[in-house]
Amino acid sequence: MHQKKELGKLEERINSLERENSQLRKRLEQFDLSNDNNKRTLASRGLFQIVLDSIPVRIFWKDLDSRYLGCNKLFATDAGLQSPEEIIGKNDFDLSWSNKAELYRLYDKEVMKAGRAKLNFDESQTRPDGNERILRTSKTPLIDRNGSIFGVLGCYEDITEHSKTEAAIKANAVFFQTLLNSIPNPVFYKNEKGIYKGCNLAFEEFLGRKKEDIIGKSVYEISPKELADKYFKMDEYLFDHPGVQVYESSVVDKAGKKHDVVFNKATFEEADGTLGGLIGVIVDVTERNQTEEAIQALIESTVGKSGKDFFEKTIIKLCHWLQADCGVIGELKEGRIISRAMVVDGKITSDYSCELEGSPCEIVIKEGFYHSPEKVASLFPKDKDLTTMGAEGYIGVLLHDKNKKPLGVLCFISRKAMSLSPKTRDIMEIIAAKASVEIEHGRTVSKLEKAKNEADEANNAKSKFLAQMSHELRTPLTAIIGYAELLENHIEQPLTHIQKEGIEEISSSGWHLYTIINELLDLSSIESGTFNLSMAPVKIKSVLRDSIRLIAPLAEKKKITINNDVREISDKLTVNADRTRLKQVFINLLSNAVNYNSKQGSVVISSKTNNNGILRISIADRGHGISEEQQRQIFEPFHRNNAYERGVDGAGIGLSISKGFMELMGGQIGVISEPGKGSTFWIEINLSEAA
Repeated sequence: MHQKKELGKLEERINSLERENSQLRKRLEQFDLSNDNNKRTLASRGLFQIVLDSIPVRIFWKDLDSRYLGCNKLFATDAGLQSPEEIIGKNDFDLSWSNKAELYRLYDKEVMKAGRAKLNFDESQTRPDGNERILRTSKTPLIDRNGSIFGVLGCYEDITEHSKTEAAIKANAVFFQTLLNSIPNPVFYKNEKGIYKGCNLAFEEFLGRKKEDIIGKSVYEISPKELADKYFKMDEYLFDHPGVQVYESSVVDKAGKKHDVVFNKATFEEADGTLGGLIGVIVDVTERNQTEEAIQALIESTVGKSGKDFFEKTIIKLCHWLQADCGVIGELKEGRIISRAMVVDGKITSDYSCELEGSPCEIVIKEGFYHSPEKVASLFPKDKDLTTMGAEGYIGVLLHDKNKKPLGVLCFISRKAMSLSPKTRDIMEIIAAKASVEIEHGRTVSKLEKAKNEADEANNAKSKFLAQMSHELRTPLTAIIGYAELLENHIEQPLTHIQKEGIEEISSSGWHLYTIINELLDLSSIESGTFNLSMAPVKIKSVLRDSIRLIAPLAEKKKITINNDVREISDKLTVNADRTRLKQVFINLLSNAVNYNSKQGSVVISSKTNNNGILRISIADRGHGISEEQQRQIFEPFHRNNAYERGVDGAGIGLSISKGFMELMGGQIGVISEPGKGSTFWIEINLSEAA
């Protein structure tokens, strides 16, 4: 585009010089150069030569024998002369362009004989330094007052650079058009008014028009009005917001068929920075959209389906999409293909099997994919089913497990030739993956059921064992704790320091072990589904107060402040819960917040009720926080937060039990934490109708 603009400027300059030459010729014709008086007049004043030397073109004049009578300074310089006077009496054979002298003389005679000018013709000139220049020359006959021709007057402009530029522009234009034509997608470009300035062969072929019938036209002369309105509006927006524009639309081809396309457009600028126009590329997505629609229809028809239901609906849909006469989802068993679902002429058939050897399925099993567009029956004479059917086309893809071990085939057969679109294999492999999963599921379902039964039995055995062991351990622990209290209260006083510490350790360890046993029993009951709750409306503020009262001594000992921000909760606000278990959850969360807090930190309790009648209680600490990985595991049984494990008692099942209790009460429990910024544990529970 820049080169074309420069070419235009050069052409405009040449035309301007030609106008100046014409004016000069008119001025020279006013003088009769054969008149000695006129010559002397001009020579004496030097006016004639001054005028000639001031004109920015080369000027010369010759007599009837093509001998030079004079020239201006520019012409003398081209001839390698010091001054115009040196040219007088010479001819072209005497100058550096002698190899062109005969041609120049021929042009001189042509002009003088015809008695009229020869304008703007191109010729070459050899300069004294050997360089070849391209000239744009004009010659006109010299006529005296009597109307007789006595010579020729000529002028020329050196257009060598202009010619090079013009040649480069033409070469670039050819290269640009060749490049455009090599692009398989339709490409076009328009000026800033939306008028087509060019396109490639793909665009011509798509519209069924020659480039000459497109250039200079608007979209309204190319496309139907409803589409042209949209194109024009999008072009206007792009011109107002220069840059890149991508959108989906429709295009009507030469046959009148609509195509779904994506337009990719971008503006371009002129050399001076002004808007030059736009260039656009069309990407046909019709096949892609049709494929996506086929996949979507297939997914919608098979979603939620499994086993036989999935196999049958899938094979029917695929046969319809591929226009196949027969389709099979077959499982490989002991050298045979056993049908899991088969369609012939649109109908599901009864159980079917065939030998793998000598069939196209054998190639599918070995290679993973096989396509025979035609004559498949003659290629596999051992496969009698193909012969009986008169099969022509075949497409088959392998079914395999995650280790690439063959499970079977998904294949389609047609009495007509079957072409293979770029997306057909992709879709078949997607469906084959789902079919493979279904076959694997069918093979392993009995194993899964057996494993589940064994797991259930093991879980029940574990629960019974834990319940029995908990009962067996509680009795001696109760005795240990009781005797520890007797020792402390009834042994002869005063106790020594060692005796007192020993009795306290026995009592503390006994109670700790007793708590762990109770937690294990609770966890076992929750996991086995045998835990029973006593659900009733519970005043949440009362439960919180009792829980805080029990944790207060521990907080005071660790110099932790408990900030209770739930004072505004009504004393009558109730939730549907098991009071004892809800209190157990609060105590667990509060004790964790105190134990895991930073020294002399604080624990903040807050509440919030949403519009769905769900109350959230949050307990936040200022501890070290919990990583994302630990957050995913923290509610699992026997998990310990390694960052706080040192100095904290417990078996790591308190949070797991709390989670179980909340879920049994129809609520939830969770955590929000960031390492270095503390943790916030929360529970959500439904308000009772009384609330």
